[in-house]
Amino acid sequence: MLRPIGQRVIIKKNDLEKKSNNGIILISNHNEKIGIGIVKNISKDLENKELSIGDIIYFNNKSGVEIQYKNETYIVLEIEDIYAIK
Repeated sequence: MLRPIGQRVIIKKNDLEKKSNNGIILISNHNEKIGIGIVKNISKDLENKELSIGDIIYFNNKSGVEIQYKNETYIVLEIEDIYAIK
């Protein structure tokens, strides 16, 4: 797995299905401001902090850089673009 440097994390964007109260599947809007992702790796600078591999995070959907690695798409984010940990 790739390892980010500096104050960065690597995440896998989680395109969770959203359903209405009636069970209708809502299509994800790529223009949404908040994204949901799963932390796949963290930089050495962030080890032993409150963020861990496997955490579900809420992040600025308009930030980060998409990269391809072993036929998977990941996002490299600056730590300040993460708003919350679930």
